[in-house]
Amino acid sequence: NKLLLTRRAVAPFKDWWDLPGGFMDRGESPQEAIQRELREETGLAIAITRLFGIYPGTFPDDFDPFHILSMVYLAESPTDAVGAFDDVSQSKWFARDSVPEQIAFDSNQKIINDFFAIWN
Repeated sequence: NKLLLTRRAVAPFKDWWDLPGGFMDRGESPQEAIQRELREETGLAIAITRLFGIYPGTFPDDFDPFHILSMVYLAESPTDAVGAFDDVSQSKWFARDSVPEQIAFDSNQKIINDFFAIWN
């Protein structure tokens, strides 16, 4: 019933908290992409348990923000120990009452609200 957030080390939203993830590489499945991104950003090896949801959002750009779909998965990890690598400056588990206010990207607040609604 805790949520893993990462502090962004790069723009956009540098120093804001974000759900770990990123863009898919060519030929990758969504599940392979999230497993790779979690390893790259936090060092975690995860086992996906189920798709949580698909959320529309936007990725800001200086000239033309573009539309994205965030595919969100619930996952298990054999450890709670997380690191901060790649484009992440910090990784931390948050309980519902301690989620920071500065959350990156427009879809993430909806995802976080929906996540904690199931752990009510």
